[in-house]
Amino acid sequence: EEELFDDLPAEVKFIERALSIKGGTALRQFMLEEFCPNENVDPASLREGLKRLYQQMFNMQSDPYGDLTMTLWNLCVATSVGTDEARDPYEEYIANVKGTKYENNPGFFQTYTFNHDKNSLVRFLDSSKTIEKGTAGSAEDVTRQIQGEAMQLLGFSFGGGGSPNPATISADTERVEKDYDVPEDRAIGRPHMMGWLDLLGDEELTGGKKEEFEADKWEEVKS
Repeated sequence: EEELFDDLPAEVKFIERALSIKGGTALRQFMLEEFCPNENVDPASLREGLKRLYQQMFNMQSDPYGDLTMTLWNLCVATSVGTDEARDPYEEYIANVKGTKYENNPGFFQTYTFNHDKNSLVRFLDSSKTIEKGTAGSAEDVTRQIQGEAMQLLGFSFGGGGSPNPATISADTERVEKDYDVPEDRAIGRPHMMGWLDLLGDEELTGGKKEEFEADKWEEVKS
């Protein structure tokens, strides 16, 4: 009924009328020249009410409120055109994906890939064979392949063999491990191991103090 409709907040009544108006210019003209004077509300308060209602709907489930939430957002954007509220101070930080320097992208930061250990899961997944549909063979072949790679990751050898030669143990231990070569499709041009974490010494991490844990403070109870 009309009496119940008149008791609704101004932003709700504005939405009911605004959905039948086409074009942002016509919408803003209706808001400034007709709706706000008739409802005795200033445009800034109306825009604030729309944004508050949008935020409430944004916290609801997308089904069935997703379409209404996007409609409210579009109204918030359309009514803010030409005002100070239309400026998003964070846009140049979060929406700029082209610049790689502070001058053209203040929010840019550089990521890099890590030097994963030889027996790490990352290297294991990189070296595993790609099992493509129709080319992997039987289920037994796939199972054997996965099991074999997993056993190699855990350090087990196959085909018998005796105990390791003590003369070669020290040589294998002293052998320098090669740096991890990141696959190009995952590196996507990023540098590798720039050493940023190495710059954080004990003093920066712990303030120069030895880190203490509660588990290290136990004492034996003497009877």
